[in-house]
Amino acid sequence: MIQLLSDMRRLSELLEDECAGRPFDRHQAHSIAAQLAEACPEMGQTMRRISERMRGEMR
Repeated sequence: MIQLLSDMRRLSELLEDECAGRPFDRHQAHSIAAQLAEACPEMGQTMRRISERMRGEMR
């Protein structure tokens, strides 16, 4: 549970950086969102959307 909270916190930091136009690690955001989608089905759809968007922008 502690790891999930840590991952959620880190993903929120990455997304805040994105929103502010600061550089951030898209690969890390993709990976964390994909892991959270699997671990937390109740927010899986949202996390999959974030994961897909980050993966698409990494190309």
